[in-house]
Amino acid sequence: KSLSNGGQKQITDIKDLARGNYITNSSSLFRRSYYPQVPEWFGQINLCDYAMHMLNAQHGKIYYFKRPMAVYRKHSKGIWSERDTDKKLAITLHVRELLMDYFKDQVEVLQGLRQSHKSISLNLIRYYMQKGDTHMVTVVEDRILTYNPGIERQQLKKEAADTSLTLKQRLQQSVMHYMKQGRVLVSRLIPLPGVR
Repeated sequence: KSLSNGGQKQITDIKDLARGNYITNSSSLFRRSYYPQVPEWFGQINLCDYAMHMLNAQHGKIYYFKRPMAVYRKHSKGIWSERDTDKKLAITLHVRELLMDYFKDQVEVLQGLRQSHKSISLNLIRYYMQKGDTHMVTVVEDRILTYNPGIERQQLKKEAADTSLTLKQRLQQSVMHYMKQGRVLVSRLIPLPGVR
C-alpha cells in the first residue's frame, strides 16, 4: 500500500489535525519529551494513533516528509480491516469525544474536532439508515447534539438525508476506489523489502 499523502502540506498544526487525521500511522515520529505521561482516559481507547497525534501536536508544528517512510501489506485480517463500518466509526467518534473534552479550552481546536465529529456521525447515521436501524440513528443524533450545541435535530436529519454528490465527487470516489484496488493487487506482486 502506498503511504504517501500526495497533496499534503509540509507544515501543519493541531488545528489542521483536529479537522481530520491525515497522518499515516506506521511512519510517525514523536519527540519523547513532549509529554511525560498520557491522560488518564488514554487507557479507555482501542485506537490510540489519532489521540497520540493530537497530544503531540499541542506542543508544536507537524512536519510532513515528502517521501516514502514505510511499506506495509494491507490484508483482511488486520486489526482495523476486520472491524465492521459501524464499529470503526463508533471507535473514531469515541476518540473525538475524549479529545473534545481534553481540548475544551482551545476554541479553534475544539471547533475542528466538533466539525470532524459531526462529519463522522453523519456517516454513521447514513450507515444505520441504510440498515433500517432507526434506534441507532437516534442514538448517534443524540451524540451529535451533545457535542455540537446549537445544532437542531431537524437540521441533522436533513444533512444525513442529503447524500447527493456532484459529478466531480462521484468521479473522485470512483477513481479512488479503483486506485485502492489496484494498489492491493500490485502489492501482492511486489515483495516487501528486507529489514536490515
